[in-house]
Amino acid sequence: MQNNIGIFMCGCGTNIKDMVNMDEITAYAKSRPGVGLILVNDFYCNIDGKNLIKETIRKEKLTHVIVVGCSPKTHLATFEKCCEEGGLNAYYLQMVNAREQVTWVTEGKQNSTEKIKSLINGAVNRVVVQEALEKKQIDCNTDVVIIGGGIAGIEAAILIGQAGDRNVYIIEKEPSLGGNIVKYDEVFPNMECAPCMVAPRLSELSSLEKVKVITSAEVQDIVGYFGNYSIKVKQNAKYVDEQKCIGCQACFEVCPATYSSKFDENMRDKKAIDILFPGSVPNCAFIVKEKCLRFNGQDCTLCKDSCPFDALKYDDTDKETVVNAGAIIVATGSELYDIAKAPQYGYKRIDNVYTTLEFERIIAQTGPTDGQLVLKSGDAPKSVAVIHCAGSKNKDHLPYCSGICCLNALKASKIIKHRIPDVKVTELYVDLTLPGKQHHDFYEGIKHEGVDFVQLKNSAAVSIDQENANIPIDPNDPAGIKIKVTYTDIHGKTDTISVDMVVLSPGLVPAQSTRNIQEMLKLPIDKNGFLSEDNMKLNEVSSTIEGIFIAGTAQYPKDISATVNQALASCGKVFSKLVPGKKLDVEVMVSQIDQDLCAGCKVCIALCPYKAINFNEDTKKSELIDVLCQGCGTCVAACPSGAAKSLHFTDKQIFEEIKGVLA
Repeated sequence: MQNNIGIFMCGCGTNIKDMVNMDEITAYAKSRPGVGLILVNDFYCNIDGKNLIKETIRKEKLTHVIVVGCSPKTHLATFEKCCEEGGLNAYYLQMVNAREQVTWVTEGKQNSTEKIKSLINGAVNRVVVQEALEKKQIDCNTDVVIIGGGIAGIEAAILIGQAGDRNVYIIEKEPSLGGNIVKYDEVFPNMECAPCMVAPRLSELSSLEKVKVITSAEVQDIVGYFGNYSIKVKQNAKYVDEQKCIGCQACFEVCPATYSSKFDENMRDKKAIDILFPGSVPNCAFIVKEKCLRFNGQDCTLCKDSCPFDALKYDDTDKETVVNAGAIIVATGSELYDIAKAPQYGYKRIDNVYTTLEFERIIAQTGPTDGQLVLKSGDAPKSVAVIHCAGSKNKDHLPYCSGICCLNALKASKIIKHRIPDVKVTELYVDLTLPGKQHHDFYEGIKHEGVDFVQLKNSAAVSIDQENANIPIDPNDPAGIKIKVTYTDIHGKTDTISVDMVVLSPGLVPAQSTRNIQEMLKLPIDKNGFLSEDNMKLNEVSSTIEGIFIAGTAQYPKDISATVNQALASCGKVFSKLVPGKKLDVEVMVSQIDQDLCAGCKVCIALCPYKAINFNEDTKKSELIDVLCQGCGTCVAACPSGAAKSLHFTDKQIFEEIKGVLA
């Protein structure tokens, strides 16, 4: 069929029209091969201009359209829609950017005119070799899987579950939901009771029919694509029936075995049949198999004999299930940096040196000391050093600032002064990072409570050691002064203080479960190992893989309010993209792999950021999964045999455009 190209020349008010010789351009454009007409208009983006394009396509039976005007970033979608409504495939459209690329940046009317003529010639060459592409839609599953049962996962599950129009599966590696927040006694800046805050949220989640809680579970594999993911989950045996157990704790009293409680930061032993904390969800006991006498060769049935609900299941086994969903929210969180890697802080080497999370368990009512702030000797401390940036801003450990450690340290001081008003508290800090509402007021309030603040030269300018003979022990102190803290302040002066207790505030690193999911999904990470977002400013809750969303500290360290906000934002993305009864649009400008040219080198598989390419073991060639491909072109650029090509950006199309521009 003979080409009949229509060129629509936009004056863009005075932006183009007054900066070029319009008559010369229109005459040149009309002379190009295949061009049937050229129409000039002041604005093609307004309603009259759009209607003119549509009517002209139909009336003149145009085969291709070129719009000479502004950037395609501004109005490509506008003119694609005009083509479709005029009866022409949208991919027979080509735009010439005469404004941003020419008139706004070129001196001289004639220079601008010549540039636009060259770009029109390139567009004419290209548009006639463009191919009609058809938009596709696929059916989708609107269910959602949330990986991680901390506060981000809990709030996301509640919001989606409240809609009641889809199933929500929340997968947690621990026996109960809650994450780190359930280990806290109070939260800044208003010092609310953390368990009191979380308990009603867990209760709300438990009441939602569409929310399915899967605990003691780990994701083994994830396959599929946006709208149709399959998640393989391994749920470890608890040896207690969740449908029967009500958490009455009758079995705890009779159990003769114990284990070191990870929930309590290994600071106390608990019974080998346990519940993480009062009000757990699910409120079901679990057996620690490695410590249970029955699973270690002894014929013990004390827990089973004591259970009034016959909930014990000694024959329970690990289970593997597959959960299908359209979207995944990764809320796997973070953990404290192992500050034992920085021996100058004395952690794990000197008694009464704790991390902020260990301190949280000490002062918690359900913690190892029943909420009593005491030393290992059982005495109350008379002096405490709280050290900020433990291991942070240090190229040998954590080169970054986690942003919330200062507030954790300040909270520790506030609690210490509240529990023991006469205690001497010294905060050693490098910089104070206090973003967020009321956080600076929180700091000012602590200063007025009698806490001393010493600014350090840098984060490495502090060391902790056992007391020595050079520092006298106070005979009036029954606990004895056991720890010396040596530091260099901001002015370069070195000094030493003696304290009973040290609270270290380390930074956060990605949790192991975050690293596992990242490797499984091949999600990009930042230089510190946290999950990278699609766009830091405009799309912080989406990953680079369609349908995989991020919430909470798996992305970077943040406080509870920021974590919850991100979780709720990720739900908004899910609701907007996965609508019950509505199909999903699939990217049209995808790559293709020519099976005749593919050598099976797998270079494309290693580089694809969307996991859109598989290797066929039978044919020994790479195969593209259309619905996963986002058309980024990475495989096209990397393919050594030229087997990969991008639809709408083929070599032929690009070279024809270049030849036209340079002619």
